[in-house]
Amino acid sequence: MIVNFSQVFFRCGLAIILAISSLSAASAAAADSPSQGSISPNDLAGKWKLDTSTAVFEISYRDGTVQMSGEDSQDGEKFIISNITWDGHTLKADFLMPSTNWLTHAELLQIAPDLLYGKYADGSPEVWRKIK
Repeated sequence: MIVNFSQVFFRCGLAIILAISSLSAASAAAADSPSQGSISPNDLAGKWKLDTSTAVFEISYRDGTVQMSGEDSQDGEKFIISNITWDGHTLKADFLMPSTNWLTHAELLQIAPDLLYGKYADGSPEVWRKIK
């Protein structure tokens, strides 16, 4: 029996390439799935405090949307919060403090049931802890 090794290697190589392509496509589909590893917005609900400021925030989930309110716990001044989104992993919002016209944007990843983590514009950590 004569075996043509070039055909055997070609067929094996083609089979391996097809298998890898199928695995890659399945992995990409799983990564794009919003329910894969998503955290319920109800898990965000509660009162949160920043490690590095006197700001406190209340997060709730109503009528299919995440809602937020916040204030400076020292003087009671309320933030104006807009552009709130939650994709199952990351909470994003814009925060305006009216008295100073200070505006910031946060992108916070929920890394534990009581911990949100992001970075300030200067690269330092932004840590929110759930207090209720």
